[in-house]
Amino acid sequence: MSSADNSSSLATLQANPLAENVHVALSSYLTVTGLWEARPGDEWTVRPLPSTKARRDVRRLFTVNVSNMETLYGFYNPKTGEDQGGRLHVWHELGKSLPRLERDFEIGALEEVYYKTADGNARAIYYLDLEELARLLADAEIASASARLVAYLRSHGQVPGMQRRWHDPAFAAWLASACDRQKTHQKLSSRGPAGGRHRMDAVCIRVSFHGRLRLRAQASEGRTACVTPPRSGSVITPPSMQSWDQSADRIAPS
Repeated sequence: MSSADNSSSLATLQANPLAENVHVALSSYLTVTGLWEARPGDEWTVRPLPSTKARRDVRRLFTVNVSNMETLYGFYNPKTGEDQGGRLHVWHELGKSLPRLERDFEIGALEEVYYKTADGNARAIYYLDLEELARLLADAEIASASARLVAYLRSHGQVPGMQRRWHDPAFAAWLASACDRQKTHQKLSSRGPAGGRHRMDAVCIRVSFHGRLRLRAQASEGRTACVTPPRSGSVITPPSMQSWDQSADRIAPS
């Protein structure tokens, strides 16, 4: 794909009403998985509005690849603009926490993902929309399972990956802008109530949907949730560290 085609796709995505939701969710994913520290275009790629299996009523919003494997993608309806959810791929051991996940998120069973690159270690979570994806990534166990799969692919997969030619550096830079304020936020959120400092794992997500700002934070044992002011942007501090037809390691654009 030419740089002109990439620019056109990115401009179209940025004009889409779902653009802010994409910005928040993908920036969160790239943060919790540690992909900002990896080499873009070699170890991971991202592409806006790929044409993979596009139809009149469904098209991909974005695809993230690590090595030769799709690890996250989303869909929307081009005719109505409706967010149609997508798939998040995670490390297989997350299945041990399925009872809690089903209770907290109603995600259902984790589906095995058939990629040679993953060597049987990947499972898929279907999310209903980008709001739910942001909530899933704010969960410490899901974030950790996402990060572990990414780490495995970076160490065991092909680098550079076959999707390198379709990577969009401008899209990656746009997503990075949501994380540039992270260091400042970390300093502020780590201050104690009396001006002292204490250690904390914070998950702060600003999600804007349907013209309204919704602030969502999840707290669990050992993890403090906080909320950023509406004008501070989308800041996410990591909680810790196949394609549609599941064909293995396709060499098709994602």
